Order: sequence, then structure tokens, then C-alpha cells
Amino acid sequence: MRCQDLLIRFRNDRNGAIALIFAFSIFMLCGVTGLAVDASRAYSVSMRITSILDAAALAGARLLESNTATDADIQTTAKAYFQLHASERTLPGLQLTNFRAVIDRANNKLKLNVDIGLPTTFAQIAGFAHFNFNRYTEVVVGMNKLELAMVLDVTGSMNSNGKLSAMKAAASEVIDSLMNGAIAENSVRIAVAPFSASVNAGALASKVSAAPAVTSCGTDWHWGYTCTTTTGADVDTCVIERTNSRAFTDDAPIGADILPAVPSTPYGNYVCPNATVIPLLGKSQVATIKSTINSYAASGSTAGHIGAAWGWYLLSPKWATALPAASVPAAYSDKTASKHVIFLTDGVFNTSYKSGPSADATTQMNDSYAQFQSLCANMKAAGITVYTVLVEETDPRAVSELQTCGGANSFTADSLSLNAVFQQIVSQLNQLRVAS
Repeated sequence: MRCQDLLIRFRNDRNGAIALIFAFSIFMLCGVTGLAVDASRAYSVSMRITSILDAAALAGARLLESNTATDADIQTTAKAYFQLHASERTLPGLQLTNFRAVIDRANNKLKLNVDIGLPTTFAQIAGFAHFNFNRYTEVVVGMNKLELAMVLDVTGSMNSNGKLSAMKAAASEVIDSLMNGAIAENSVRIAVAPFSASVNAGALASKVSAAPAVTSCGTDWHWGYTCTTTTGADVDTCVIERTNSRAFTDDAPIGADILPAVPSTPYGNYVCPNATVIPLLGKSQVATIKSTINSYAASGSTAGHIGAAWGWYLLSPKWATALPAASVPAAYSDKTASKHVIFLTDGVFNTSYKSGPSADATTQMNDSYAQFQSLCANMKAAGITVYTVLVEETDPRAVSELQTCGGANSFTADSLSLNAVFQQIVSQLNQLRVAS
């Protein structure tokens, strides 16, 4: 029996004061119950509208990455998204009015507001015909621009257990996942620094080292990748580590701070990989980045510190004079850009040139790891986030060294799980923070 019927019956009852008291009690009980039911309904509507606002804010906030999107474009996109999805959740009498989008470009924020009017049912007994309230959400775009250097191990051991193929596939997924979300050409840029016993600077060699100009390059049966100078001498375009006072910095390769080329008589574990570095490239160059990675072959030993150094170099604005104009990194002071390194390796570091040609295996290992840690610490101090990924290697020293560098951003994987690990990193790079 409805509350209204009960009230009519007790209003017509002439049996005394008890009936009046009971009638008033029923009235109060129905009112409180009605308020509770409608309040619960209003809360549910509020949560649904907030969820739609969050999604609309994300849709609009992505345009903050674009150099061409106006405030009006962002507001229109957010409002259109909200109206489309809110219409799918309509309730009889629900009113959504005064939709507002406030853009704060200085802090990469987009705030949305909407007023909500919801007619009540049972609460009308208590005199509440409508619930009126406001919901808002705020999206902070983590960074407008993203610069990523993938430092990839192309040593001989990567040929086993499908690791090289898995790395190439995972790297391609990273590129697609990041670039598909890029609005402008340079809102996401990716560089690649492959390494084994050295790093092949490729076309950058003549700008970053004292190596002479080359005319052609190919694969030698003994030394692997080699090149020929204009005078016919055999050289290559690979470089090793700096050992002067600039060894653990990102200072430009100028004058005394150029990178050493391979010793005139290669020694120790030296080999020059065919895989050449790729400076930062934007969205239109996705095919070039992926095809270059897919061309990489694996050979040689592991000089992880040289690879780490190049991950930093390719993100450093100090290297502007050595890089193509389109690949010059953003300034460290640019608050709209974030810089990241993904460092992947599958083995123990076993190659260093710091102690000369007579250095034994233990000395080379210690040298390589010591240089790696110094470089890692200094690039993080410069504002670069470092992710380390160790593939199918359980050696305690290797595990410990990569965990020390990566910290909370340190991962282990095998060939089957590598793509999932890379996508976990991508999700962090793509993250937008919603605060409502």
C-alpha cells in the first residue's frame, strides 16, 4: 500500500490523538525512506556522469599535445564526447546543464564542470522535488611531449632462444603504441641505440669521433662490420667509451671530448655491430625506425656502459651540434617534455676498453659495470627516467646491477613475456592522471 493511501486513511480517522501521532510517524517514515531511496539513486547518477566527464576530459586533454589545436577545438571535442555518451545514460527528467571546459595550458590541465538536475520520486513527500548538484573532473596531461631512447642489446647471445626476434617485435609494438597516440609530428619522438662490444654511430660517426670519412661498409669474415676510407684503409663507424673527465657526462663530442674510435689494432672482445644508432624521429618516420630495427643482426660481446651512454647522448640537448636538426632533443628546462630510456640486455657486461688491451675479464666486467652505474645515476640526475629490462639472465651480478640502475623501473623477462613487459612500460609513458 502506498504511503499516500495510508496518509489519506489516517487523515480521515476520528478516533483520537493516537491516530494523529501515528499518522505523523508514518509521514516521517515515508519521507525519510523516500529521501534515502532517491539519495542512493542520485549518487548512482552522479558516479555515472563523473565517469563520462573523466573520459570526455581525457579526449579533450589529448589535444593539448597538438601545436595546432585551439582552446575552442579542445572544448568542442570534450563537449561532443560528453553529450554523446551522456545521452546513452539518460533517465526521465534528468537535466545536464552549464557544461564548462576550463583550459590551463601553463600547467597542462583541462577541467570540466556540469550541473545536474534529477527529479525525485519518493522524496517529494518530504518536499524535495529535485536534487541539484554539480560534478567536475580535472585531467593533468603528464607531459605534452615524450622523448624515448631504446638501448637494445644486439650481442651474439641474443641469437639464442628467439630473443632477437622477440626484442624486435616488442620494440615495434612500443613504437606503434606510442606513436598511435601522438597528435603532432614531434609530440612523441623515439631514438634507438643498439650496442654490443661497441656502438655503431653510423652517419653520425664523422661528427662525434675522429674516425675518417668512409666510402663503403660491409661485413668482414673476421671483424664483422667494417668500412673503407677514401684511401682504401679498413676502418669502421663504431665508437667506444670516453675515459677523460667527461666520461660520465653528456657533454657535446667536441674537441678533446670526442668519442674514441676503435683502437688502430682492435683488441680484446672488440667487434663493430652492423646495427646503427637512430637519432630522435617523429611520427612520420615510424616505418623507418621499425625497418631499421628489423635489419639489426646480433654479434659480439657486451659493453653495456657504452650503450647506456648513447641512450643519454641521443636525449641530450648538449648534443644538438652532432645531431640532425629534426632530431635535436628538447631542453632539460622544457617542462612540456619528458625524457626516458629503456635499457634492454640479456647478459653479463664483459667488455671495456678503459684499462687497455691487457685487461683481464674480471677487470673489464668491473670497469663496465662501474661506468654503467655512473652514467645511469647522472642521466637520472639530469631528469631522465631509466627503465631496465633483463632478458633470460639470472646471474646475480647482472640482476643486481640492473636493479640498482632501474630501481622500481627494473624488469625481468623471457622471450615470451618481453612484449608484455614493454607494454607495461608504455602504459606508464602514456599515463594521464585524472584527479576529480
